[in-house]
Amino acid sequence: MFGSFYFRPGEGERVETELRLSPEPPSLLATVLSEDGEPVSGAAAILFKVSGGSEPPAVAVTDEDGRLFFAPLEAGELYLVKIWRPGGQSRLLEIAGD
Repeated sequence: MFGSFYFRPGEGERVETELRLSPEPPSLLATVLSEDGEPVSGAAAILFKVSGGSEPPAVAVTDEDGRLFFAPLEAGELYLVKIWRPGGQSRLLEIAGD
């Protein structure tokens, strides 16, 4: 089984990801880092399914290591994550699986 992962980086942004194929339902584990590469704790993230539907968006807050987790996700759906870090900066990241 093979998979694909699509993303759209911002200006001057480096995106690092690890894609693991497993029999478990799709999920997203991400780490939010500052411009200096330090983990950002307390950043708020909202996960939206782009196709909409009746499901409310999922919400997560990064832990002390800057990590956040969303699961289960639906295979083949397009998702959008919006992240706000303490201090008011925000970032949008489109996520799509194949």
